[in-house]
Amino acid sequence: MAITNFQRMIKDRIPILKWMPQYKLKDALGDLVAGLTVGLTLIPQAIAYAGLAGLDPQYGLYSAFAGSFVYIFFGTCREVNIGPTALLSLLTWTYASGIPEYAALLCFLSGCITILLGILRLGFLIEFISIPVVSGFTSAASVIIACSQIKSLLGLNIHGESFVEIWAVASYIFETHGGAPYILTGHIDAGLPIVEPPPFSRTVGNQTETFIDMAKKFKFGILVIPFISIIGNVAIAKAFSHGMPLDATQEMLTLGLCNLVGSFFQSMPVTGSFSRSAVNNASGVRTPLGGIYTGILVILSLSLLTPYFYYIPKATLSSVIISAVIFMVEIERDLIPAFVTFLACLFVGVELGILIGTLLDLAILVYLNARPTINIEHRNISTIDYFLVRPSAGILFPAVDHLRMYLTKNPGMNVVLDCEHIDRIDFTAAQSISMMIKDFRKNNCQLIMLRANCAILTSIQSLSDKQILMARDEVDLIAILGGPKGMTHDLAIVSKTNERASTWLMATEADRWKKKTCLDRLRKLASRRVPILAWLPKYNSEKFFSDVIAGVTVGLTVMPQGLAYATLAGLKPQYGLYSAFMGAIVYVIFGSCKDITIGPTALMALMTHDYVEGRNADFAILLAFLSGCLQLLMACLRLGVLVDFISIPVTVGFTSATSVIIVASQLKGLLGLKISSQGFVDTSIKVFENIGDTSPWDAGMSISCIAILLLFRKMKDVKLHAIGKKSTNYQQIIAKAIWLLSTARNAIVVVICSVIAYKYDSSESGSPFILTGPVRSGLPPFGLPPFSTQVNNQTFTFTQMCSELGASIVLVPIIAVLGNVAIAKAFMNEGKVDASQELLTLGICNILGSCASSMPVTGSFSRSAVNHASGVKTPMGGLYTGILIILALSLLTPYFYYIPKASLSAVIICAVIYMIEYEVVKLMWKSSKKDLVPMFVTFLFCLVIGVEYGILSGVGINLMFLLYPSARPTVHVDKCTTDCGAEYLLVTPGNSLYFPAVDFIKQSVGNAGIKQGSSQIPVVVDCRYILGADFTAAKGMKTLINEFSSRKQGLYFYNPRSDVVTVLKGACGDEFQYVSTQEELSYLLSTIQDKSSHQLLEQTHDKLHSSLMLNNSEMIHRNARGSCHELSEVTSTLLHATAS
Repeated sequence: MAITNFQRMIKDRIPILKWMPQYKLKDALGDLVAGLTVGLTLIPQAIAYAGLAGLDPQYGLYSAFAGSFVYIFFGTCREVNIGPTALLSLLTWTYASGIPEYAALLCFLSGCITILLGILRLGFLIEFISIPVVSGFTSAASVIIACSQIKSLLGLNIHGESFVEIWAVASYIFETHGGAPYILTGHIDAGLPIVEPPPFSRTVGNQTETFIDMAKKFKFGILVIPFISIIGNVAIAKAFSHGMPLDATQEMLTLGLCNLVGSFFQSMPVTGSFSRSAVNNASGVRTPLGGIYTGILVILSLSLLTPYFYYIPKATLSSVIISAVIFMVEIERDLIPAFVTFLACLFVGVELGILIGTLLDLAILVYLNARPTINIEHRNISTIDYFLVRPSAGILFPAVDHLRMYLTKNPGMNVVLDCEHIDRIDFTAAQSISMMIKDFRKNNCQLIMLRANCAILTSIQSLSDKQILMARDEVDLIAILGGPKGMTHDLAIVSKTNERASTWLMATEADRWKKKTCLDRLRKLASRRVPILAWLPKYNSEKFFSDVIAGVTVGLTVMPQGLAYATLAGLKPQYGLYSAFMGAIVYVIFGSCKDITIGPTALMALMTHDYVEGRNADFAILLAFLSGCLQLLMACLRLGVLVDFISIPVTVGFTSATSVIIVASQLKGLLGLKISSQGFVDTSIKVFENIGDTSPWDAGMSISCIAILLLFRKMKDVKLHAIGKKSTNYQQIIAKAIWLLSTARNAIVVVICSVIAYKYDSSESGSPFILTGPVRSGLPPFGLPPFSTQVNNQTFTFTQMCSELGASIVLVPIIAVLGNVAIAKAFMNEGKVDASQELLTLGICNILGSCASSMPVTGSFSRSAVNHASGVKTPMGGLYTGILIILALSLLTPYFYYIPKASLSAVIICAVIYMIEYEVVKLMWKSSKKDLVPMFVTFLFCLVIGVEYGILSGVGINLMFLLYPSARPTVHVDKCTTDCGAEYLLVTPGNSLYFPAVDFIKQSVGNAGIKQGSSQIPVVVDCRYILGADFTAAKGMKTLINEFSSRKQGLYFYNPRSDVVTVLKGACGDEFQYVSTQEELSYLLSTIQDKSSHQLLEQTHDKLHSSLMLNNSEMIHRNARGSCHELSEVTSTLLHATAS
């Protein structure tokens, strides 16, 4: 058995072993004719495409034969011809700049990456590039290629290769050119290319370029070219596979080998050519062996004909290219991704164009996962009202807040979550539902899970301390809600379109809306965007005193933290205080959560440090300004939804890793080491290398500070009264004093350490501690943020500063928003968090803060917890915090000189060690093990590579988990029978029909029809879970319908949505057959069985004796018009008679 499997695998990977033993003379004749015909097409194209790539003509011919030979052994489609193409020539010019060594190395690297993708079986990745994107890309590339040939077509000697530059020919058209009447191809080196490895270095003059230097110049080309070549080759193979299954992995391996081998013959990157493959097919090719004759013809032309190529006019070659690519211009539906890709390719570049188009397609697909259709029904069991909430797809992390909004839309009501269409859930969603169940219980209501599968129940129950309520059906639901046996529906209206709420809810909202005047709506909008207008009129003395106490308490916490975080960010200490007051004051006006305090945080300081180190504070201030602008823009565009795509596992991995990095970065101050380092790994190595230089004074102070801070932190949890008994007034006073000491522990420790440092400071020997040093007194200078700066006598413009800040311009504001919204959710209790308002507020805080020399700021969880515990009543507490910081800047800065850095390091470490969320690992293991993958990847990448790349890696893996089911949905196949005995196969896809899943669903349905249906039993596709379809899917379904039609097997679609019908009917025409009800399906299948039975009787008629047919003809026609069951019995009797 093992040997048989091995042989099958070898034949699958070397297909020539399958067809060569059956090779015949007529096959050889067909291949010879086709191979020579393709060769005559290939030779002029190869010369032309070399010019398009900026190479000498012979390099086109070098690229034309190796691929043909390799494809004979490993290719799976006999029509495909491998060689140079217009599109890859254009890309080669973009990245190789007309240098042959670069082109050969690019060919080699493309082959290596393509083979690697094939080995890893990552062929499914190309399914995420839809037909509209490919159409927009190829159309734009065709226009660019055609425009690039206008120069040669008109005989113009001008420079320019991009679409915009090409149109400079307009100014040359009427010029008179002297010299020869034609621009000729010129000299071509005769003979075969030298067989040698591709160049891994290159010497130009006295300068040698290494392999790394050459590879860096390719940039995205190393990935773009292999992906484009794979897309083109697989698309051609599909077009000529005649409905047979295509092994995309084998095609990838073959294409990789073609490029790998070709690079040893100085080839540029190659792929399948549609025009030459069409010629191959029309010429009657029988096997891939036709490629050997094509290759031989190219080799002969290199050996014998190159002198005659000198006289080929370039105008002729331009005509060849234009006529080859003009038919690549396609007009498709799904216009948005196609049109965007087309324009981006023309004006930005082909490599960025296809990337933009693909990202747009994926964004649409991801958004559908983040905002699934949610239907709401208002129901009534006797006197008990409840809402039935029915999501249309799985509950995953981007959809959590969207679902929460509908579940908590009507407080005080029981809610039933119908999980019939939910097949999967992740840790973020499970934890969110578990928390909502607890919130419902606090309000004396119930959140009940209806028809949830075991996996969903297990995930949620593992995170809940009490048994969750679940119902298998309506009978269980009645028992839980305590209603009578009969259930009546009151206003149970199901949304039949993409509406997000029931008609009942919409009508209620409409009535409320009518009662409101325009002024009322304006007031509501103003109070929502400027929340101080809502709570300030109700402000009183009780709230004032509570806010003053909370504000001052937070101020005593933020002062030492601000000094420490400025040092962590690589700035002078005063910048931490500059960052601490503006955000606190601004949040009073625009903030929506009373507990949040805005200011410097360890995380923002760490991310700022990576981009400020080695520069000056102007970069940090500009980063705050740009972060605020981006946050403000996201708020205006209502892009708070982007925060939903950062799941809990990624957040846990990110915050835990940053905590470890921050602790490692403070080891220097903790041990009194004077070293410079960058990153976790570098810091750890240098700390261990210099451990012998530890200062006992600093180490002793830091260890003492950490012990005292941790002890004081635990003091507030001490209970002075016995459990179950009320505390006395004396105990309450002591408890309040202990709580105050615990809350102000950072300030107390820093003050004590400063006194000690001052006491031991000597004018002769200095201080035994490393001190903070001088801090600039007074308020910061107010003005616009710096848009240019000087560093070491070098002037940086605004553009250069932005370039230096790099990805931080996007990552810092997003991380800040993520932290701020998370804190708001933690302290809002039953209220709803307006993510757009928090974005708006945070943006204003950073923009105005940058005018006061602030670094990027966000909400601080530790200070927000102090604020909450201090009994803050309104956001006004931030005003008193800000006033305290301003007073400190004005009066206390001279005393900050003596603060030991060891004490600040201790403050930072004690603040971040509790951010390491190791206990979540156990919960994820119990609830959703696969969520551990993005968490650990984020954690490790943040430590080793950097925090920005770490979080991007985690989000990328999460999105892969989110998108993979869209490419590989579950497909259930069941053999069913109608009431009248008609058999059919019911195929139920578990997801919508979007472009990544097309090939998989098409193959699943096709295999079911052949294997389980014996190519005879009708196949019915159940569309209950198909909530949408796109043009790529529609084209795939058209191919599938044609396959079933060719073997005369029925394919029908059951109960599709109206929008799905519109898309599929538009692409498939009248061949698309669907039914809406079970009765229609039964009638259709019965009619088909009647027709099949009539055909069977006609075939039997020729085999039976005439007398037997005469005696039974009347009975046959009578039964054929009767029930299908009786007709089946007659057919069976006649078949037995025939067999006899």
